[in-house]
Amino acid sequence: MGSVKITEQSSRVPTGITGFDELIEGGFPRNSRILVCGGTGSGKTILCLQYLFNGAAKYGEQGVYVSLEEPLHEVRRNALRFGWDLAKLEKEGKITLIDAITNRLDLLDPEKWSGRESIQNIIGVVDDIAAAVETGSAKRLVIDSIPGIGLFTNPEIMRAILVRINTFIRNLDCTTLMTTETVEGSGALSRFGVEEFLATGVVFLAVESKGNELKRKLVIRKMRGVKHSLKEFELLITEQGIVVMPIQRIQ
Repeated sequence: MGSVKITEQSSRVPTGITGFDELIEGGFPRNSRILVCGGTGSGKTILCLQYLFNGAAKYGEQGVYVSLEEPLHEVRRNALRFGWDLAKLEKEGKITLIDAITNRLDLLDPEKWSGRESIQNIIGVVDDIAAAVETGSAKRLVIDSIPGIGLFTNPEIMRAILVRINTFIRNLDCTTLMTTETVEGSGALSRFGVEEFLATGVVFLAVESKGNELKRKLVIRKMRGVKHSLKEFELLITEQGIVVMPIQRIQ
């Protein structure tokens, strides 16, 4: 089966994740900014990589992945676990990976796209993203993860930076996913208390104890312009990536 093209006029950007797109009327609204939030091990990065991989492999949409936490060789290795050969897509010019943290930690890294040395020059990272998007005419962007920026600054400065980044992203012709870590027990959806208000959509992932086992769940907390459920759905991580179970809703 060949790849499926989606037109510029399409109002939805499908993720290709089994059981998920039907919950949001076929996909994310085009050019929306989606916050994917959750605790450690909830599946945030996997969801984002699956979104990018399917965009390039199934829908003919180029993507950019910005890593603020993991070295790119680890991102590529982890993606291969699900059969997603990011290196191949990079060579074909379908995906660009940006290392936006390694150089700021004074580590040696040969990546073509790299971040600047300090958070004070965050505009340099923004320039890297803009160049990658423009070079590849990307339509999908992932920033993983926002708290990675906050390692270098205080919350007040971080909030100002987030507002600036959000303004920049709004001017890109991309549908953007941004991940953030939730603080366990706080009840908050984001670490800095502003991310969810800047996003046009919020997808919340969590790991819960059910009897003698742990289960993952997914809740669509916000999605502007989309009729969606606020119910909890079971999220499975399979050999092929994430599967959302809309019928087997968590009780």
